[in-house]
Amino acid sequence: MLTSDLSDGFFEAVTATSGALGCAPLDLLGVMMNESGVNAAAHNPNGDASGLIQFMPQTLVNLGWTEGHDAFRSLSAEEQMPFVERYFTPYVHQDLSSAARLYQATFLPATLGLGSDFDVVICGKDGPNTFAYGPNQGFDRDHKGFITVGDLQAAVDRACQGLRWDEIAGRANGTFADGVIDLTVTSGVQAALATLGYDPGPVDGRIGRRTIGAIAQFQSDNGLSESDGELGDETRSALGAALDGIGVSHTGI
Repeated sequence: MLTSDLSDGFFEAVTATSGALGCAPLDLLGVMMNESGVNAAAHNPNGDASGLIQFMPQTLVNLGWTEGHDAFRSLSAEEQMPFVERYFTPYVHQDLSSAARLYQATFLPATLGLGSDFDVVICGKDGPNTFAYGPNQGFDRDHKGFITVGDLQAAVDRACQGLRWDEIAGRANGTFADGVIDLTVTSGVQAALATLGYDPGPVDGRIGRRTIGAIAQFQSDNGLSESDGELGDETRSALGAALDGIGVSHTGI
């Protein structure tokens, strides 16, 4: 598993916290993915930002953690989740229903009142919030001279790719729960392909071109009579056997 550092209790906490905040679990996880790779031990020495959403040391103190940022990073992701919820709770009344809004609350919460339209400018080289533009101009991929709410969403979207994210998403939506892949559903097949080193695209339960291509490549590599991305019993059985070979549990075969 690529997410053995994340307990089942962590995903349960993400679901509960998302319900309290009025957001989707994947949006909350997406912000964590961009900030830390959903890694509780993540550390940015520039300011000693730490943990899942890169809390600054003074922020941790404000949230009731007084043992220092080094000790905070020794907590598990599950143990850090109460602090994540505590951080976002004061902003619930300002609508945290998207990844962009959650990230806005993380990045510059004072701008939440400006609105959630993607073209809302939250900081810029010539204002507003000039102080925030320079250290974060990487968000401004088009070199506009300012950062918008849409730029924050785009940053999350870019981060939510790759095998670790696919496994995180699979565990969050129940297709990779407890490390067990369900090969009877499309999202489980996608999770299996990703685990085996193929690229099916997002683990979203939809058979798109990337998923078909990954299935076809797996079939070709394993000499199956099913081909061209046709998802039948032979392919599912071969996926199960391949997962067995690397010690990954599965159901449905």
